[in-house]
Amino acid sequence: MESPQWYRKLGIPKDTLYSWRNKVRKGKVSKQSTNNGQLNSEEKFNAVMETAAMNEVELGKYYRSKGIFPLQINAWRKTCTGSVE
Repeated sequence: MESPQWYRKLGIPKDTLYSWRNKVRKGKVSKQSTNNGQLNSEEKFNAVMETAAMNEVELGKYYRSKGIFPLQINAWRKTCTGSVE
């Protein structure tokens, strides 16, 4: 069983995750509100650049407005910089 704070690893507030879950369960999420990974390389690069200097509050707003997750941005940043773990 996972730790109760698993949501912290995602960098998204717990209340936001539960709100998203409830919207999905109620069918209130349209296909337009999520990108499903359909960004091209240029869009991913732009997202990395746009978020580089943002604070936590700004990042949260950005993620919600774009329908992306912090883990995606982190992966794209590693790709852009050529980092490998």
